[in-house]
Amino acid sequence: MVYFSRTRFKNLPIIQVLKTIYGVNYSKALLICRLNCVTPSVKFGKLPIRFIEDIEFFMSKRMKVDRELRQRHNLYLNELRENKTFKSFRKNLGLPSNGQRSKTNAKTAKKFGKKFRLQNTKQSVIKSKVGNLKKKK
Repeated sequence: MVYFSRTRFKNLPIIQVLKTIYGVNYSKALLICRLNCVTPSVKFGKLPIRFIEDIEFFMSKRMKVDRELRQRHNLYLNELRENKTFKSFRKNLGLPSNGQRSKTNAKTAKKFGKKFRLQNTKQSVIKSKVGNLKKKK
């Protein structure tokens, strides 16, 4: 087994392996392959370790992927919440926040809005419990 980005892969093409990383779509995966002189259809298990290390180094220096991208997105959402913007208000309600129609075509936003609301309620419950403990002392 060969490991890449803390995940093991068997005999998948390198293009599919790269697409499993958060923040890398098909076009970015092709770009990474071209810049590192790797054929996209090559099986990941048959790729020399030197190429794998080159790809990891390239991605760590030139791209924000996986954990860094998630952290950046979470910081952006937290900033919206703190500033109490209209966009964060819409996200808290589980509605589209970029001016899309909400009467009929808001299923995706509502699905993701539930996750956003759950995060907010969990954080607010934790904060209220901590605040109540401080008041009791």
